Amino acid sequence: MRSRMVGSLLFPVLSCAGALIIGTTGGGDGGLTPRNVSRNTLPRVTGDVLVAWMLVTSQATRTSPVTRGKVFLETFLGVSPPSPPPVVPMIKAPAQDNTGNSKEPTMRERMAMHHINPTCSSCHSLFEPIGLSLENFDGVGAWRVKDEGQPIDASGVLADGTKIDGVSSLRELVLRNKEMFVRVVAEKLLTYGLGRGVEAPDMPLVRSLVRDAAAADYRFSTLVLGVVKSAPFQNNIKGADVAQQTAAR
Repeated sequence: MRSRMVGSLLFPVLSCAGALIIGTTGGGDGGLTPRNVSRNTLPRVTGDVLVAWMLVTSQATRTSPVTRGKVFLETFLGVSPPSPPPVVPMIKAPAQDNTGNSKEPTMRERMAMHHINPTCSSCHSLFEPIGLSLENFDGVGAWRVKDEGQPIDASGVLADGTKIDGVSSLRELVLRNKEMFVRVVAEKLLTYGLGRGVEAPDMPLVRSLVRDAAAADYRFSTLVLGVVKSAPFQNNIKGADVAQQTAAR
């Protein structure tokens, strides 16, 4: 039975050309190196997951770069951006123009208006460029090249100076921070195995799981076995308690 790399958990994402898929290899980096594969190899379930992810990170009538950027950081890198202060105003919907003489602003232009508040600008620089790099996907995950009739600009600069431009650059972002991604996977596996959330006393175990996985070419089986052999998992008696309660009924 083949043991896959942790990086293979990253679902393929359509490239900006729409004809290729940014996939993963099975090389010595945990399967995180991008490669080009035929669009015909995209599994149906992968497409469904992509559409669902884009859908739940959008508003009812528009995309949400803020939500997409925050969810990306939390899901793939385990970074939780700060919550907005209560006094920050919501993004205003464009005023209706029945004459048709005014131009609807693009999402990037509407976000720029929001940055007039310095407090908003400082926080948004952490995650907004990530969300804007996904603007080629509309609110239901369909590919597009224009927003309100104007070409979409999916480029941006992160707070640390990293330049990104479209979905393929996000794969590169995860590749440069692959230990953070593997740590997220380890935490999720431990949460599933223990039946509870990961707490501060569990973090040494999480770090050891990541180190062991790195030594084993980031194979997913190494993470699973590490969780199974760990003391918290071995000493977890919640399952036995449930069985005893069920038998006593």
